[in-house]
Amino acid sequence: GRFAIDGALACVIKSLLCVRQADPELTWLRQVWPNIKAQMDMIYQKYDDGTGVIRREQWNTYDSCMYGANTFIGSYWVTALKAAAAMAALVGDHETAAKYRERAGAAAQQYESICWREEFGYYVADVTEKDCQHSYGPGCFVDQLCAVGLSAACGFG
Repeated sequence: GRFAIDGALACVIKSLLCVRQADPELTWLRQVWPNIKAQMDMIYQKYDDGTGVIRREQWNTYDSCMYGANTFIGSYWVTALKAAAAMAALVGDHETAAKYRERAGAAAQQYESICWREEFGYYVADVTEKDCQHSYGPGCFVDQLCAVGLSAACGFG
């Protein structure tokens, strides 16, 4: 079935914020961590192309489907990987923390390389004519700023 990948990734990020704000004993995190990890692993295995980039269909909260590397879903993906790595470390799952941290670094580098256009001074979606119907080309999708804001709130910069 389809699911809104931006919403799923935002829930992972917001889970870290909840832990930091209201779960100092990590009671809630220990309860939800198996579900967070399962969701992240599913996205990692099914959507990540092996380089840290999500290119395949990306159903989202706009009830549309994007394709190709883009900073809308990409910024949520990188931030969710960082948030999941932080939560994995908190529950003592250091192997998973390292895996997510490594993939977050690779993903950030890949999205920067693929989507940044120096001549424009901003990011673009890397789509073909075939798969651009519900995507965007030159320019930024405003929701990438939501993920950037969540990243800052998490302390990732």
